Amino acid sequence: MLLQSARIYNYRNFTDIEVPFVSFSALVGPNNIGKSSILQALEYIFTTAHPRNVPITKADFHDPSKKIIVEAVLGDLNDDDKDAFFHDDGLVNLAKNTITIRFVSSWSSFDQDVESECYFVRDDLPEDQQRITDFSNRYKPFVPLFVISSERSASQEVGISKRQDLGRILRMYSSDYLKPLPTLHSEIHQTFNEIEDEKDNWDKFPHTIFEQIKPILNEVLSTITPDLAQIIVDKDPNDIDDLLDGLEKEWDSKEAGLQEFIDKNPDVPFRKTILQVLERVPILIKRAKTQNSLYELQRGMLQERKFEEMNLGMKDVFDKLLPKQGMDINLFSVQDDELISQMSVNLDNHSVLNTGSGFQSMFVIGLKLVRMLAQLQASSEQVIRTFIVGVEEPENYLHPHMQRHIVNFFRNLQKLWAERGYHLQIVITTHSPSILNRFGISELVLLKEKKNIVDVSRWHEKSLEELATSLQPDETKRGKLVSQIQLQLDFFLTLYADSFFSSFVIIVEGETEEGAIPEWAKSSKLEFDFDLYGISVIRFQNMRLGSMILKEFKIAHVIVADGGDNHNFTNIPEDLLFLSDKKAFEKTVVDAANAQTLLKALIAKDSIERNQKRAIDIAGKINEFKGVKTLEEILELLNGESISDTSMHIFSKELVKWLAASKGIMLGKLIAQNTTAEEIPPYITNMFSHLNEFFETIKADA
Repeated sequence: MLLQSARIYNYRNFTDIEVPFVSFSALVGPNNIGKSSILQALEYIFTTAHPRNVPITKADFHDPSKKIIVEAVLGDLNDDDKDAFFHDDGLVNLAKNTITIRFVSSWSSFDQDVESECYFVRDDLPEDQQRITDFSNRYKPFVPLFVISSERSASQEVGISKRQDLGRILRMYSSDYLKPLPTLHSEIHQTFNEIEDEKDNWDKFPHTIFEQIKPILNEVLSTITPDLAQIIVDKDPNDIDDLLDGLEKEWDSKEAGLQEFIDKNPDVPFRKTILQVLERVPILIKRAKTQNSLYELQRGMLQERKFEEMNLGMKDVFDKLLPKQGMDINLFSVQDDELISQMSVNLDNHSVLNTGSGFQSMFVIGLKLVRMLAQLQASSEQVIRTFIVGVEEPENYLHPHMQRHIVNFFRNLQKLWAERGYHLQIVITTHSPSILNRFGISELVLLKEKKNIVDVSRWHEKSLEELATSLQPDETKRGKLVSQIQLQLDFFLTLYADSFFSSFVIIVEGETEEGAIPEWAKSSKLEFDFDLYGISVIRFQNMRLGSMILKEFKIAHVIVADGGDNHNFTNIPEDLLFLSDKKAFEKTVVDAANAQTLLKALIAKDSIERNQKRAIDIAGKINEFKGVKTLEEILELLNGESISDTSMHIFSKELVKWLAASKGIMLGKLIAQNTTAEEIPPYITNMFSHLNEFFETIKADA
């Protein structure tokens, strides 16, 4: 079973969106667009709380006059899934092999309160028959949803209270260690009495074996009584140890027969209750032995000379000050259940509470996963095979390597639990490119906002074939185009994952342009800060393909390229194309910028030896440069002497060659950092004007 999609209507900033999911999905988008709200909306459906207790307020309604509707579609159902959801109740849409659950909430302006309900729907039936039955706690155990909040602190979870994860885990594995010893004794005694009262009413009850075990059970309960503490105080610890050891051995020898009978007869009456007694009695004995050891330890420490002297000194005063009050010194609690309250978790011999925020964040994620898996294992509902985990911003406080590691961890966990027969579906929210480049492009769900309306887009598997067909309509010539597109997609996600968080993307064809354009934006008359506006510059070998990919994700973009006929921009709107009138970026730059500016960039970037060779070569071609040995000398000549047009023409041609030989992001940055606004190529300036209009329109629509 898989959570296929969620429809969210009139909730917070969502007017009406449909969010698709796969086995491992990443919700991507800018801050405050509602990624966490999607997980919150799903919690409204899958929470074990009654719909009327779901914490919705008037502020959650996008429009309070309309209902909030959250719909979850579960698909890929196998026979076990259908059985779990009581196939006979007509919950399954057989044509689509799906189950749909709807949560609806209304705001009453008269009552100033909300009314909520949650139920199964069948959209394949007539409208008046679509509501089937309530999505009650009868069904909810079959689709557990766990959401791990972005606010993660180990100090809030490492403790044994019922609200803390460590405490919940401990209770799932053995709550009998957290109860006071008298309480455990009383519960076992009560269970034993219930079996004793009812056993004669059942033909298949194992009377013979039970009668054999009853004497030792009575002996255990009569020895380890609620007033065990007083027995221990009054007797020698060694005698108590011997007594408890004897009980333990005798119990082990007798209970094996009953255990074997229960294992072979699953329909035996009181099976679960008997198994509970068989499990709890050894715990009672072990805890009694622990408590005896604690008394013995404290007794021994108090007999040390210094403690005896302190005790006598205090008694000397307090026997006279409070003669009717007996005074004793206790070094520590001798109640064994209080030992567990001191439980701690260490990483490399240091308390997890003393580790950094990143380790604590990862620890809390791990702890919550342990609790989730323990809860599933402890469930009596054996049909639970699918569970959904939502993780908000797993990258919090982690450096890039650990961010990538945690994605790999989730994938490995999915594989591990798949081998055990469970399907773990994971949905994360993220702002991190390091997280994204560990995802396949079809696993991304992108949220964008335009004119205050949030839109959702996702790459579908068929998109690859559609792109290949668009790029090469002739199937006989398509060849390896699909695999080549996949390689380009992988390259895109690896190097430019931050594009998915961008408001606008500029596609370029060369590294030098990639380095120059963000710097030119700062020095332009519009003074664009790309980080402030959320603008990315990406280099794509096939710019038309890059545009198609961004279009698929509804990411606003333009193409900036050299002129000439070596590009295929078929079906790309003209207003997205900003083309130079030159065939090479280096020629465009040489025509637009001051030669001294470009020379400074080369001097800063390239080695002394390389630049000396250039200087000597050009000195042999231009009379004004005769005898020079460095580019610095040429720079001085350009600043001070008049150079003929012929010589400058020759120099410009050489400069184009030098720039082409040194192309790269660093060269682009150096060129742009040294140019003025007037030296920026016109087609780049036009593109900046387009950007300005784009963001002004967004501002006006807000």
